[in-house]
Amino acid sequence: MSDWKTGTLSKPTRPRHAFRMKLPREPGAAASGRHRLAKFLGARGWGKPGEATPVDDAILMTNELITNAIKHGEGAISLTINYDEPDRLSVTVEDEGIFPLAPRGFDGNTIKVRGLGLVARLADRWGIESGPTTRVWFELVRTGA
Repeated sequence: MSDWKTGTLSKPTRPRHAFRMKLPREPGAAASGRHRLAKFLGARGWGKPGEATPVDDAILMTNELITNAIKHGEGAISLTINYDEPDRLSVTVEDEGIFPLAPRGFDGNTIKVRGLGLVARLADRWGIESGPTTRVWFELVRTGA
């Protein structure tokens, strides 16, 4: 579960394997990111989309983060996939915009099931780091592998 703290959560765990790609600021970027993530996870035994595995949740959350970067961010967008074998995945989407701090009294439990609210509900951990760029990330831990 996630724990929202005025715009920043704990940082993702340090990965053993990582993949990073630049994404164009256009609607097709989300499809490129989803495809790359599915391929990355499939090659590591996490399953394939549609097999009721964590891959479906990871693809959905990645789509949300890339779409948010396109709609609300600025400048270049990058997708980073971190994989801590055998069972921890961290996905980060970064853009050159600045994330507005949450309004006073905002709580992750009150977010509606869309956008970041969806990420808050599906991820084992997630967070937002804002400074000269904005990084939004989530982690999934595969159980019973």
